Amino acid sequence: MNYVKKQPGEAVLDWPFCIAGGNGVGSLQGLCPFYGKNGSICALRRFHEKKVMGQYFGRLHPSQIEPYLQAGWDHLFSPNHPNITEATQQTRCFRADEWSFFTDFYKYNDFAGINLYVDLLPESCVKEFYTRFGNPTNETTVPGAGTVKFIPKSADLRSQVDLALGTKIKFEPFLDFSDANLLNINTIPNFISVTGLSDVEGTKPSSWRWALGPETNIVFKLKHSQPLILSFRFDSPIEDQNVLLEVNGVTLGNFNNLSKDVTIDHKLKFKPLKGVNRIVFKYKYWNHNQATFAPNDSREMSVAFRRLVIEPAKETSEPE
Repeated sequence: MNYVKKQPGEAVLDWPFCIAGGNGVGSLQGLCPFYGKNGSICALRRFHEKKVMGQYFGRLHPSQIEPYLQAGWDHLFSPNHPNITEATQQTRCFRADEWSFFTDFYKYNDFAGINLYVDLLPESCVKEFYTRFGNPTNETTVPGAGTVKFIPKSADLRSQVDLALGTKIKFEPFLDFSDANLLNINTIPNFISVTGLSDVEGTKPSSWRWALGPETNIVFKLKHSQPLILSFRFDSPIEDQNVLLEVNGVTLGNFNNLSKDVTIDHKLKFKPLKGVNRIVFKYKYWNHNQATFAPNDSREMSVAFRRLVIEPAKETSEPE
């Protein structure tokens, strides 16, 4: 800690960091996915006396985390479990656009260096940090978080500090088709915002996700407009169910008066917008709303998705 304290720079960039309040603010927004491991690392500032990215309070106000959300930090985490007390490691290292954001934020702000929590990262990712920012010069063990290695900021990066520019750095994740199958993993990819969808249930190849409540919203951003295919299959456990599909406010599908246990299997080609796009599935009935098919389950289940994928359309492909 004395070594870190003596380094030039007003702050230390802990990665992964944690911002959490006892009232759920921060952790609910994805800013502390490893709470069970690193919930207290912000307290290290009492020793090195530098500013840090993390924070724990008994109560956090949403306004206190807003700058982090506006900068896009919540999209940089990829925990191996959705429960903050059970997640133990990032599932992957940064993609190219994520590295660009992280590097610029680190470069332009006045950091003394990076506290890298190597036990919370894949080994290959740790090596990538060393390749990009230099080898660590000091290490210690932090209870819970494990081994932490300090990488001092290089003279080259230090010469590029620009605090005015540093406050403007933002990460805007774009859709990654390699990870746009929403039935592949239990957590939602950090470049797609999804509401009204349960965790994955069952085991492959017979897994599913319940649509919850009156509608399922899928929001994503594209660098440029290109033809896409929305591929989906769902079962309806409710008699006379209606499902309406809209993309950016335009109706692309209307499935009415569905028989109980019927399966709908479709691939729809559409032309999205450059920038933000929204896919919405709307349901007429759901569990405990005029149709109770699972009385002992409090969830508002409407249909069970067996496939839900966004993929680029091939030049020769046609909608089914």
